[in-house]
Amino acid sequence: LPRSSVAPTFHSKMKCFTLVFLCAVAVAAMAAPMWVHGDYYLMRLQTCGGKITIHGLWPQWAEECSGPSFDINALSSIMDQMNEDWPSCVGSGTNEQFWAHEWSKHGTCSGLPEDEYFTTVLSLYNKVKGEGQTNICFTKNFTQMDCPTNQTIMFS
Repeated sequence: LPRSSVAPTFHSKMKCFTLVFLCAVAVAAMAAPMWVHGDYYLMRLQTCGGKITIHGLWPQWAEECSGPSFDINALSSIMDQMNEDWPSCVGSGTNEQFWAHEWSKHGTCSGLPEDEYFTTVLSLYNKVKGEGQTNICFTKNFTQMDCPTNQTIMFS
């Protein structure tokens, strides 16, 4: 039989599947909200061990600002709550490594001392953890607000 009359090969089926998959990913990416940078904080929550926990509180105006290095001793008074509500879920890093990363990349831009930054995040988390959202925005004075996205800018 000529090759054109033979059923599609495994290779051609995989090409088709790959194309369909990439198109679906592209459509999903276009439909997903894009976070707009500005004068607000974005709190990201994560599911860790079946529990909603803190991933971070990220100033949307800057990252990796200059400031003091992470000092685990600054968290001694809130360590139990940090381990419970802000564990490292990603990769094999320790909680301390995760918090050091969050401090150096995001906390240093908050303008708060390290202990106050982490205490503030824990306090905000306790206010919003039951809302069922994973992206929560706050003004610079930590008042909850609607998160601005490319969609709210384009359609408002």
